[in-house]
Amino acid sequence: MQYITYQNMETLLGFRDVIKGAFQAMQTELNHATGITEEDIIESMALKHTVPSDTLTHSPGTVSDKTANTAIGYRKRLENENIALITELTKELMSLKLIIDKLEIGLNSLSETQKSIIDARYFQKLDWYTALDKLAADKMFLSKYQAQNLRREAIEKLMQITRITVAQYETIMRLIN
Repeated sequence: MQYITYQNMETLLGFRDVIKGAFQAMQTELNHATGITEEDIIESMALKHTVPSDTLTHSPGTVSDKTANTAIGYRKRLENENIALITELTKELMSLKLIIDKLEIGLNSLSETQKSIIDARYFQKLDWYTALDKLAADKMFLSKYQAQNLRREAIEKLMQITRITVAQYETIMRLIN
């Protein structure tokens, strides 16, 4: 099994909030997909199969076997499409949740100083000098060299703990792009 590189981990850290946002959006979409009622299906069938001509093919108030079969066929197709949508969304949600959880577990294993450096550089997207000023304000006095070494150690530790595969990484990047 092939695991992600240092640069891949940096990319994931930079996109952490986007990944969380995509997860929430897909959760909402899944909730909507599973919330389709029978009334919604019937209404969409009625709207989809409206006859546009002025001439009636049968008397109002009656339903032919052909119309009933069409409605039943349409309903089955809708149900199958809905099941496929729910299955795909669930699979994508599981992929996003797995990466979010792995990153959180990895971040929780870092020292407070390492977490602060990762937060400043990847989540707040600060340059080194602004990040160092922020750390100094929090009573963490580091040189740029020390901070860069701590960042490198933190990312290497994240890579070791999270064990994110290249396939998982590629799936996540596809989902957020």
